[in-house]
Amino acid sequence: MDGWCLVIYLIQGGGYLGGYGPFPAPNGGPGFSSLDNVIPGPNGGAQYLNVYSDYNNPEHIFGNFVEANVFQERILTAADIGRFYSFTFDHVTALPQFAPNPTDPNFKETAVCVKVVDPNTLALVHFNTFNTANDNMWTEGSSITGTIDGAWEGYILQFEFLAASTQYAPTGVYYDNVTFVIGAAIPTLSEWGLITMTLLLFIVSVCAMKWGYRNRKIITATI
Repeated sequence: MDGWCLVIYLIQGGGYLGGYGPFPAPNGGPGFSSLDNVIPGPNGGAQYLNVYSDYNNPEHIFGNFVEANVFQERILTAADIGRFYSFTFDHVTALPQFAPNPTDPNFKETAVCVKVVDPNTLALVHFNTFNTANDNMWTEGSSITGTIDGAWEGYILQFEFLAASTQYAPTGVYYDNVTFVIGAAIPTLSEWGLITMTLLLFIVSVCAMKWGYRNRKIITATI
């Protein structure tokens, strides 16, 4: 998987304890992420991405949450402003012994996210998330969407998968057919007004043509 990285965040209660990374992903083994093929995907793919907490980390023993983030990122430019983004994916929870249990207090979260970070302050200015802890059958075409704000030029956009737990609670979720796109700009209100006016003029002209055509047929029939 080209271009994917991972970082680990350590969380105590609601506070940030520290972290490490980035590292290339997937890395395999008991920490972070791997490519698997245990449950056949919906579109016949040979493999898919499994994202899970870092079970090598002893912070699990101390009751601190260990959050794995597998992501790609890009710098937003002026050309991106006003455009919509879409992060689309298939997903399913892992085999039962490795799947998250949302009722377990030692489980925190598995999710797909889009983040925007201010590079000057590292403040998180946008966080759009999709919970993936509850689907034990392949779910196709899930997505999260949004619009790139005018204040985000030069900011860091990340699209990612995350998994967090403590006390070694399972967090495995499989992902396949992943696509992230930045699409066309969303029209402004003034542009919508111009579009609406153009459509109205088109409708009026079509109606006028139809009326004229019907009228012409009547005249011809009368003659």
